[in-house]
Amino acid sequence: MTIYRIDNPLSDDGRNKINHNFEQMKKDVEGAVDEVSNMALEKVVDSAKIEWLSPVNTFNDLDSTYPDATVGKTVMTRDTGKVYRKQGVDWIEIQQIDVGPVNEVESRLNTEIAKKATKTELQAVASGSPKGVYTTLSELQTAFPTGTTGIYLVTADGNWYFWNGSAWASGGIYQSSQWLNALTVQGQPWEVV
Repeated sequence: MTIYRIDNPLSDDGRNKINHNFEQMKKDVEGAVDEVSNMALEKVVDSAKIEWLSPVNTFNDLDSTYPDATVGKTVMTRDTGKVYRKQGVDWIEIQQIDVGPVNEVESRLNTEIAKKATKTELQAVASGSPKGVYTTLSELQTAFPTGTTGIYLVTADGNWYFWNGSAWASGGIYQSSQWLNALTVQGQPWEVV
């Protein structure tokens, strides 16, 4: 910034220097105002931003679930429906939501997910063809006490069984009850009666 010294008495050159000085000061003030305004706007935006994270069960779970949360991170608690936003080192309540519908949807989704077959279950029945036939479930359990892959038929109840990772589980009736009379014991020749 160039500021000119003004001599007395005022001459045309002196007045030009005064005008120049005022123009320069105006630019400097406007620049400072713009800079301060931008800094203030950034602070306002930062203080109002919200970045949603997955819900937690209770308020006490906030810090353990999100130990490195920064300003603006926002989380709902399932038990109360309160919404908390990280402000400095504290979680500040900013809103309350009716958690009934949220919890209902989550419950339904979890129920549907639980109905899906696990990877272990799918691998156990991948071929779809029985690997063997046993008269009773007890015989199958004795033959494979720690399980194996594939499906096995038990003629006593007509069900097919698979190892679910910890026990033999029934997959339901194998084809139809008509087949019960056509099945024979493992190692015996197949015969239709």
